[in-house]
Amino acid sequence: IVDSTAKISLNSKVLKGGKVLVACTKKAPAARIRKIQEKGTGVLIVKEKKGRVDLHSLVQQLGIAGISSVLVEGGAKIINSFIEEGIADEFVFVISRKKVGKGIDALKPEHIRKITARKIYFMGKDMVVEGIIYKKSRRRKS
Repeated sequence: IVDSTAKISLNSKVLKGGKVLVACTKKAPAARIRKIQEKGTGVLIVKEKKGRVDLHSLVQQLGIAGISSVLVEGGAKIINSFIEEGIADEFVFVISRKKVGKGIDALKPEHIRKITARKIYFMGKDMVVEGIIYKKSRRRKS
């Protein structure tokens, strides 16, 4: 979980069991970090970049810890940040008919040119799109 100030609800289901790690910055209050750790959740203090978790630093620290693959689940901000930083190399988008949040576009137009779908299928009523992300645009601008 990428949460620069560790503001995640302590009652969140994601903190109950499983291998979960909260990545935050020094801005996260120490008491809050302690409460998250008391839930059995790991906390990783990561460098800050523009007021947020520095994703390159996060990925580097995860690598040092022996973690070579992560699931990035979230909205437009986190998805676009991983693509902008050139960190993500594969994607699985689950597209629901249900509108969540503000309903903003998940990908910036310049990022759409960097992805190629390899597999598309349905899981219940949701559409799943799997593919790869290129570091540079693979399609010409129209």
